[in-house]
Amino acid sequence: MDHGSVAVVAIVRADKNNRAVMTDTSVLGGRTLECFLQDYWQQRPLLLRNAMPGFASPIAPEDLLGLACEPDALARIILESEGMYPWEVRFGPFREEDFADLPRNGWTILVQEVDRYIDDVRDLLTPFRFAPNWRLDDIQVSYAAPGGNAGPHIDSYDVFLLQGMGRREWRIGGAPEPGDAPMQEDLDLSLLKGFTVASRWVLEPGDMLYLPPRYAHLGIALEPCLTYSIGFRAPLKRTLVERYLEYTASKMEPGLQLSDRGRDASSDPGLIDEETVGDVIKTIRDAACDEACLTEWFGRFVTASERGTEPCPPDTRQSSAEVGMALAHGAELLRHAVPHFAYAQREGSTWLFACGQSYRLPPELMYAGKLLSGPQRLNAETLGPRLGDRVFLQLLATLVNDGALEIYSAG
Repeated sequence: MDHGSVAVVAIVRADKNNRAVMTDTSVLGGRTLECFLQDYWQQRPLLLRNAMPGFASPIAPEDLLGLACEPDALARIILESEGMYPWEVRFGPFREEDFADLPRNGWTILVQEVDRYIDDVRDLLTPFRFAPNWRLDDIQVSYAAPGGNAGPHIDSYDVFLLQGMGRREWRIGGAPEPGDAPMQEDLDLSLLKGFTVASRWVLEPGDMLYLPPRYAHLGIALEPCLTYSIGFRAPLKRTLVERYLEYTASKMEPGLQLSDRGRDASSDPGLIDEETVGDVIKTIRDAACDEACLTEWFGRFVTASERGTEPCPPDTRQSSAEVGMALAHGAELLRHAVPHFAYAQREGSTWLFACGQSYRLPPELMYAGKLLSGPQRLNAETLGPRLGDRVFLQLLATLVNDGALEIYSAG
């Protein structure tokens, strides 16, 4: 690849008519999903040879570099030794001239959330929809020149590493407990100070490697290569508690205080008595243990973007009639991102969550949560008779105007 003359391609949407939707469940190497979840998921690595036979990368390296130049691109370049200092990290969005001075070897570029931009990449999520939407994170795509890598490190999430082009050697270590993995100091990256290799595998196009959280690993490009990282997130318990308590506190009536009205005089002024502690416990429990409140908060929390890639409302608001007409004429509604849609049902209520917002659905729209957050495309064929439902069309228009859904017309 000649970086001095690289063609930067600005990608917005892939051709909707040429998408190859993957429904083959053989990605688990002949294992049943139940076997994989029981024996490997969040437990141990698994090498999957020829998981996707005949796999051809939906994008070329030039496409990825072009995407890294988009204004809202979440991209990084890592140079192991040819930067201004060891393991230099440069952040995008980039310009075409930023690629001209890169060395021939020893660097890699990583672009997050490529599935938001390119539908052929988004379709790669299909075999992995065994997990709830809120557990899916994104598809990161990396291009590496020979020798390019991100150093030996540990991730806190599950990931499937699909080789899209070229060959990459993966070196896998153990899974140290938090605090037992010393890190190198004064680097842009969190890299392990010591790295003992337990397994070495070379992946070719169509091969895939599953890694549970906290397994040390290092992937080195043996030749120019593309790698697709399908990641799964799980919020830290500490973060959940912190964020939810902040949320419930913001909902409480300001100025309310603990009351000791009607209490007897204290015979031991230094004692915090059981009755006071009981009042504190009741106050916190009443605020934090409202199941409906917690459900709505959690749905909004896990469907919000973690990287600031907020949905963009259309320039012109769309009416429900206009949305219905667009669908009737062959348009499709595109979700902002798969992980940003979910729904929940509690105590007779149904919420749809989209991009960090909650939509409480009336009884006649209880079906809409599952429908809109499901794996199917949203067009006249899949929505069918629902397009005659005025209330449903109004919900679609609201989601379009909020930027959670986008009207896409192939013509």
